[in-house]
Amino acid sequence: MGVSAVLGGGLLRAALEHVGLHRVRQTRTQMGTLVTISAVHPNAEAARIMVADTFDEIERLES
Repeated sequence: MGVSAVLGGGLLRAALEHVGLHRVRQTRTQMGTLVTISAVHPNAEAARIMVADTFDEIERLES
């Protein structure tokens, strides 16, 4: 199962890159649990900013 998930993830990444999209995924411990946020965007830096901004908003809501 783990190997197929890794291979499937590689195929997804290749398919996204083929059409000019970048996926950014990050997992952090927030609100007492693991939170994973993924963003798909034509610009990799924009996707990173979206993920970071979302985690910033979660932190704001927690405080």
